Amino acid sequence: MKILFASILLRYFRFFAQLQLLKIRPKIIGITGSAGKTSAMEAIAATLQDQYTLKVGRKANSESGIPLDILGLQPTDYSLLDWGRLLVLTPVALLTNWQKYDYYIVEMGIDSPESPRNMDYLLSIVNPHIGVFTSVGTVHSENFDHLISQNSKGTERQKLLVTAIATEKGKLIQALPSDGAAIINADYPEIITATKNTVAHIYSFGTIDARQIPTVQVGDSIWTPKGTTFSIHTLEEDLRITIPGYLLPDHFGATFCAAICVGLHLGISPYRTCRAIEKNTHFPPGRATLLSGIKQSTIIDSSYNSSAKPTIDFLHMLAKISQAKRKIALLGDIRELGSATQIEHEKVATQAVKSCDLVVLVGPQMKSFALPLIEEAGVEAHWFADAVLAGKFLKQELKANDWVLVKGSQNTLLLEIAVEMLLADPSQAPKVLSRRGAFWDKKRQAIISPHQKF
Repeated sequence: MKILFASILLRYFRFFAQLQLLKIRPKIIGITGSAGKTSAMEAIAATLQDQYTLKVGRKANSESGIPLDILGLQPTDYSLLDWGRLLVLTPVALLTNWQKYDYYIVEMGIDSPESPRNMDYLLSIVNPHIGVFTSVGTVHSENFDHLISQNSKGTERQKLLVTAIATEKGKLIQALPSDGAAIINADYPEIITATKNTVAHIYSFGTIDARQIPTVQVGDSIWTPKGTTFSIHTLEEDLRITIPGYLLPDHFGATFCAAICVGLHLGISPYRTCRAIEKNTHFPPGRATLLSGIKQSTIIDSSYNSSAKPTIDFLHMLAKISQAKRKIALLGDIRELGSATQIEHEKVATQAVKSCDLVVLVGPQMKSFALPLIEEAGVEAHWFADAVLAGKFLKQELKANDWVLVKGSQNTLLLEIAVEMLLADPSQAPKVLSRRGAFWDKKRQAIISPHQKF
């Protein structure tokens, strides 16, 4: 009965969202990928906002979130009463919401090949004119495990899972119209294969030789306590983008290249796009934010979410920060990996050994698969059951000029709890940390409360 009710509710929201889009008739930019969707959305919004009226789906990437966002509605606490409220407000929103915009930029996140959590369902809500495919990896791969023969093991199975995920996400690119634009990451052979039959005009980006495949190439990165500078190359010119306030690994540079490709399709020069990105880019909290920590330490807060490849990129970046006296990583479990869980956590551990003087781990997967490898390599490592205990340890351990990278899956870990404990000015937490509001406050309190009893 619960599944039936959810299905009816989703179709109800979808119907009214489709009518809303018919009223407004915007062009839609859909963004998919295993990682980098939010940063791509923000970079594209930064590129276009000075020339177009935009609606940016900052709180929508799913089968329920997208239609509600189109209608201008948001859940508050996801309770049955809250869904009832949204049920009543949906037709009201259709009649009263006449907000006009030229482009709707939206993440199209899928975590299953089955409806309604797949790409086919999202494409029944929105029909993008421009599609961006940022990356592919084993995030949410547990929901694809049943597609792969049980005879496949280890790296072979992982490759098959990535291919299956790329195929599902690639449906966004395959569905684009002939006058549309397909923006794809050329560093992933699986993406190239999954999108090769698109009729849209293809623009590519990546880190390999720009004179052979990518339309736009990301080059070297420079990291300082003030921010990040990327070099960007096209066939015609070499450019730079400087983003203050964030420490961004190389894959963010590729994200900016994707935004440049969108700009090219719309007649905006790469130079103008770079300047617009510098002027307008602001990422949501918990995505590579530079924060001042206690005892004159520095925190790289990327606690909002995690997958293996971006985590490895962050660790690789951490190793190159010359200003750090010690390089410390607080790493939480990477969730929903299914049969790829062990391999992906071991990959992260291997890079942590190369990058860190101290590694602090949270979650059972990190304990089982990462901790043994790090300890065997002789790097100091500590495991804790939750973010509170990890935060208490680091609060005692930190010294001047230590740099701390924080990264982990959201779900039940909520590593922003530890980040708040380490802030030089805790009063800034509501403004600079992720997952604020009553719903998430309650979730965090459930982790914090057991420690307050003692």
